[in-house]
Amino acid sequence: MKHPALPTKHEIDAFVAPCFALIGWLFQLIVCIGAPHRSKRLKRAIAYAERAVQHLVFLWAFARMGPITPRTRRPLNAPTGFRRAKRDRRLCFRYARIALRGGSFFQRVARLISVLANPERYIARFVALMMRGLRATALIAAAPPASAFASAAAPPPSFTDSS
Repeated sequence: MKHPALPTKHEIDAFVAPCFALIGWLFQLIVCIGAPHRSKRLKRAIAYAERAVQHLVFLWAFARMGPITPRTRRPLNAPTGFRRAKRDRRLCFRYARIALRGGSFFQRVARLISVLANPERYIARFVALMMRGLRATALIAAAPPASAFASAAAPPPSFTDSS
């Protein structure tokens, strides 16, 4: 199986420029106009910028990792008593803690600016996550098979009461 090539510095820089432009525009908008706390459009724009920065830091971490070594494949079928559940792959972006949840608009944009100014801590988190391995499924304990209950039937009594 052929792995995709690692992104080059030129390809990553193509993502950096629009990301800086978007965050600069958001910062200017918040400072000059003031940010209403209930603006849905501004909330969506900041969420979009947070996702863009998360993807950018992920690209930096992926480029820093180097070539990927092939891992042993796990069987697709689950063992008896377990089932496989799909994981939400977006949670790997939450692991880096780039987006400031619950902060004001100004605090969230300031966090994005600080992440782009000093991304090393966040890159290290992504590299550590990827070195452990990203898994698409998880094993979850499920009900035991019905045959286990059928074989556990109560034994017949050894003697009967004749009274």
